[in-house]
Amino acid sequence: MALPRVCFVIPTFDEADNITPLLAQVLETVDKHGRWDLNVLVVDDESPDGTATRVRAFSKVDPRVSLLSGVRRGLGDAYLRGFEHAMRDIAPDVLVQMDADFSHAPSDCVRLLEALDEETDLVIGSRYVAGGRIDANWGLSRRLLSRAGNFLARYVARLYSVRDCTSGFKAVRMAVLEEVRPLRFRLQGYVFQVALLHSLVVAGARVREIPISFRE
Repeated sequence: MALPRVCFVIPTFDEADNITPLLAQVLETVDKHGRWDLNVLVVDDESPDGTATRVRAFSKVDPRVSLLSGVRRGLGDAYLRGFEHAMRDIAPDVLVQMDADFSHAPSDCVRLLEALDEETDLVIGSRYVAGGRIDANWGLSRRLLSRAGNFLARYVARLYSVRDCTSGFKAVRMAVLEEVRPLRFRLQGYVFQVALLHSLVVAGARVREIPISFRE
């Protein structure tokens, strides 16, 4: 039986110092379990610090890593381009969103994938469920802003059952993602994350949140 194909979509801008160790840790962590056919797509917005060069060098050693470059138009646009490319050229069963700056720990990738069981379509790495944590270096104003943003998202978008609506660490079944047609979104940042989540929930996606420690 073929292993489920998983594609990590990782947007980058000026992440030259982080991208090589991040890719190595994600691949090593997931490979240890041998349960997934893994691919990683880095979506780089023409970083002037040479991020793309690092990714190309890594892909020569491990061809499961690929690069998609484009003009910088914000996080939402980068994800949309990544989704479209993954759907067309990689055809994964599961798509994972992840930040490139180690705010999402590579060690949590397997937990995220394992939580995507037969009764779940979308797994969110959550800062706001029991066991979830935010870096102690976050100041009070930043914590309050994040909490307020999630409160508004939950009640304005009617995502009452979701605790972390703006998380950028998610695993979603491609079959469900294709139903909501995210390519029609033209939104940025946290608004994009909330709009995508709202569309998935409206489409009937079964959501599960697992606790993560969000690092600065």
